[in-house]
Amino acid sequence: MDKQAIELPGAAKYGPYSAGVQSGNVFWLSGQIAVDFEGIKGQTQGALDKIDTLLNNAGLTRENLCFAQILLADINDFGAMNEVYGAWVSELSVKPARAAFAAAALTCWRTCRNCRSRHEMILCRARHTLTRLQRAF
Repeated sequence: MDKQAIELPGAAKYGPYSAGVQSGNVFWLSGQIAVDFEGIKGQTQGALDKIDTLLNNAGLTRENLCFAQILLADINDFGAMNEVYGAWVSELSVKPARAAFAAAALTCWRTCRNCRSRHEMILCRARHTLTRLQRAF
């Protein structure tokens, strides 16, 4: 299997993983956090900015996104996160499928005390995205 790492130069890493991985026409992005920003809106925008950089580094755009998974430290932050995320995807011809849920009990929240949200994306450059993603799994 041919695969290639997509990285964020100079970004802090919190474990042994790649920021993104490409295999054929399928790309996976690791969860992105922005602990240097204040509040859920700032952290959401900071994480989405990192995702924009990863997309750019892979020669992709938001239009290539197929699925977004958003983990929240507190489900009460959903409305504020959704406002920022909604603006970020507002001009897309097809918005990505999405899951958003509270995940405060996960280990990542205990080790990252200032983190309010984490954004993970799956994207594909292929025309037949669902077929490609199904084959990838």
